[in-house]
Amino acid sequence: MSDTQIFDPASMDSQYFGKYKAQRELGRGAMGVVYQCFDPDFERIVAVKVLLPELLGADVTGEFRERFRNEMRAAGKISHPNVINVFDAGDQDGAPYFVMEYVEGYELKSALDDGQRFPIDKTLKIMTDVLSGLGHIHEHGIIHRDLKPANIFITKNGVAKIADFGVAKLESSELTRVGTIIGSPRYMSPEQCQGLPVDARSDLFAAGIIFYQLLTNEHCFNANSPTAIMQKILHAKPELPSMLIPTLSKYYDAVVVKALEKSPEKRYQSAEEFIQALMQAADGKKGGGVKGPMFAGVGGLLAVAAAGLLYVLMPPVEQNGVSHPVEPVKLTPRTVNGTEAAVSQANTDNADNHNVNGGNTSSSDNSQNGSISSNAATGTTNPVRPASNEVQSLNPEVSAKIDRLLKVAKVHRLQGRLVTPSGSSAYDAYKIVLEIDPANQVAQEGLKTLEHDLVVRVGELRDQGESQMALAEATTGSQLFPTSEQLSKLAAQLKK
Repeated sequence: MSDTQIFDPASMDSQYFGKYKAQRELGRGAMGVVYQCFDPDFERIVAVKVLLPELLGADVTGEFRERFRNEMRAAGKISHPNVINVFDAGDQDGAPYFVMEYVEGYELKSALDDGQRFPIDKTLKIMTDVLSGLGHIHEHGIIHRDLKPANIFITKNGVAKIADFGVAKLESSELTRVGTIIGSPRYMSPEQCQGLPVDARSDLFAAGIIFYQLLTNEHCFNANSPTAIMQKILHAKPELPSMLIPTLSKYYDAVVVKALEKSPEKRYQSAEEFIQALMQAADGKKGGGVKGPMFAGVGGLLAVAAAGLLYVLMPPVEQNGVSHPVEPVKLTPRTVNGTEAAVSQANTDNADNHNVNGGNTSSSDNSQNGSISSNAATGTTNPVRPASNEVQSLNPEVSAKIDRLLKVAKVHRLQGRLVTPSGSSAYDAYKIVLEIDPANQVAQEGLKTLEHDLVVRVGELRDQGESQMALAEATTGSQLFPTSEQLSKLAAQLKK
């Protein structure tokens, strides 16, 4: 919450909101006050937000109550690892309140105000988390409209979470009319500054401002008054990040420029497109994004992979000047909980080429690169592996394939797909790399850190009350990492 203040907890001894006992006041914003409370049923700490008493008393028209309930409805529709989740709601002595996940960590604003400049990998992690949460919000027809560092919390495990839907707009809501200016001036979009209707691209403009600030620790639209700030947002172009930080890759300049376009039509059209541009910039490519949705290939593959068998249509191969379609590739299964899940090099190649590199899949796989071969006569397919352990130096084609797979693993990790869904996760990508190159250190280290990340994720899901999701992740993880005592212990605890 913006302008957070900490108060003496002694006055909270007898304060209740329904069953939730207040322990201390955490802070106040424009509309509400947030308390740290204890949930006796689940024996956990939660955060309870209630409408400010002064607004409650002055709310003759009921507008403030409606705005508060609008926030509650908006936040209550969302369940995502990168959004602070709402657990419950109620009414105490005529005052509406809702119960949220309590986050141990810090506001991004406080870190930036202290002069902290995050390393680029941490910056990308924060931005990917924020954009993932933002994309989920937008899918539910919600525009946040007040995205800023004060509304982004970083947990003790380094996960970024979006908070405060106090001025969020549901697509079905008419509460905010054209001509009304809502938001925090430094993070407003041009259309917000003009009181025009806004959509998801307005939030993406705010995300671009935050990205600029993370890169440079400078406000890209800075002035002495709200009016002057809004004039800059409408008419000025900020200095490129690499001009302020000479060591910064110019590829990130391109991402910033597109994110901060004055016209919504010229910006990233979705959070997924913004994420892909960040990934391209991190890989040393111009981060202009793509027109189509990110991971379209992955999404399409998953729908088929759920049945345990996936056929990937490869481009035709020319023979004697005539194009012939290649036989479809049948996948080798990974078995989890007695069910087979499709895992294939073809799967990850397809996902990678369409979603990371934006190119076309290659049909030139052969027996030396660990590809899956197809026997047209029998209709069977068999993975081809080197005949001996005296393995060869990898040829350029195989090396390129491994690089693509590692990029796919990186994307899966950033999207939270650690070990699930089967057939399209970071674990699967690393394992395929090791089938091709058993000595690959990046994949080996990736699996080691994946185990640790999974323990953290399961713990977070459990703390958020997502016990079924936590159990599913812990169970799968304990099977894939059978020597992990922590995952086995978590799985056993969650089954009780």
